[in-house]
Amino acid sequence: MITLSPDVQKVIDEVLPGEQDKFLECLNVRVRTKLRLSSVKMDVEKTLSSLSKEGLTPKKIDWLPDTYSYEPETAYPGRTLVHNLGYLYLQDLSSMIPAFVLDPQPGERILDLAAAPGSKTTQIAQMMKNTGTLVANDADSGRLSNLSFNLDRMGIYNTVVTHLDGTLAGKRYPEYFDRVLLDAPCSALGVLANKPDVLNWWAQNKVAKFAALQEKLLISAIKALKPGGRLVYSTCTLTQEENEGVVQSVLLKYPVELETIPDLPGYVFRQGISAPGISPEVSEKVRRIYPFDNDNNLQGFFVASFKKLESTQRDDYSVLSLPSVHTSLKNEIELLGRMSAYFGIDPNRIEGIKLFNRKDIWVVPKDFDVRWAGSSIRTGMRFAREMYDDAFKLTTDVLQLYGRYITKHKIILDQQQVMDQFQSGSNISWNEDLRGQQAVFWGDFCLGSGLGMGKTVKSQIPRSKRMASDSEI
Repeated sequence: MITLSPDVQKVIDEVLPGEQDKFLECLNVRVRTKLRLSSVKMDVEKTLSSLSKEGLTPKKIDWLPDTYSYEPETAYPGRTLVHNLGYLYLQDLSSMIPAFVLDPQPGERILDLAAAPGSKTTQIAQMMKNTGTLVANDADSGRLSNLSFNLDRMGIYNTVVTHLDGTLAGKRYPEYFDRVLLDAPCSALGVLANKPDVLNWWAQNKVAKFAALQEKLLISAIKALKPGGRLVYSTCTLTQEENEGVVQSVLLKYPVELETIPDLPGYVFRQGISAPGISPEVSEKVRRIYPFDNDNNLQGFFVASFKKLESTQRDDYSVLSLPSVHTSLKNEIELLGRMSAYFGIDPNRIEGIKLFNRKDIWVVPKDFDVRWAGSSIRTGMRFAREMYDDAFKLTTDVLQLYGRYITKHKIILDQQQVMDQFQSGSNISWNEDLRGQQAVFWGDFCLGSGLGMGKTVKSQIPRSKRMASDSEI
């Protein structure tokens, strides 16, 4: 049973007068994440079929593409093979709304200013169909490894990961982006049901600090956005200071206007809070999401959508700072040709990518701004590791990404025990003499890279992507 501190109770009394009991009741119902399925690696229908075979019953959420609830409540979709292979992402429904409102399009340049651990980043990349240039930034270095892991797991290669103080993005990259998402760090009162530990550090004096940071980040996001572009600001908290207050402040200072967020069938939005200093426009156009309005089955959230009306660039701004780097591969066509021939992949399936060299070989979409390769933590997806005599070995991530198109050097496992061994990183026996890299499958699903060594196949599944066998659980 969650007990609110006097400070938190005061906020709830102010924000939800007469509905405090509803809020307290929903805190004792654990939020259930939804299944956001991805077609980046596998057809959604095959993922649904696999989930059904594992005892889950997915139920489509009509208004949000490729999103499902599931039964029974005791199921653990995070333990399924299709989750491990990156065919789905477990995400709170409210958390999907900001990217849905952002409405990213293929080929655009988009910034996710506070991106880790990557739920919204991977959602945006999926909506962009893995094209264009998506910059995923986070100021917290400790969160970047989770961000990179989720990008790899979901087969995302149109994304660059940066580690930058978000308040500087507007100066470093002025008016570069078509769209910007700022899911800002906040006081997290909307996620208490799943993260009651928030109450251990929450204090009223932190709200003003969060609000000041949020406004700086929002201003930076506005400056990084092209005129005419869209910016979505969201938080997972309930305070007026961090939500309507921040929105009102930037509207008075910068050439942006609020856009109306459309209603969604089967999903309850509320308008913003009316309070002294908050204009009717802000109250009417921003949206609040409360768990008890939606079957206590999602987190509390706040969302606002801006359109930038005119340039904010001044003479004293720095110009876009992306260093020119010589990363192109002279033998790119040859390498892609070898990949196509060795694994029997139709060349048309890989014509939309390009390779560059940064220690190993990396892959990005053809329309990606490869200048980011010189100023990032990572850019795109690792394609292959170069070896002696110009040989190269494709990564498990790339094999999983193109698995449905592989027709050669392909072995299909047909015993659960053998599959479990391979997925846990163990070598497996094979009934034929195999040499060189193999794409190892379980049914239609590419598990990853194996190295043929006679009648033994060495598992080359990265440690971070291995699944424990049943005997190890």
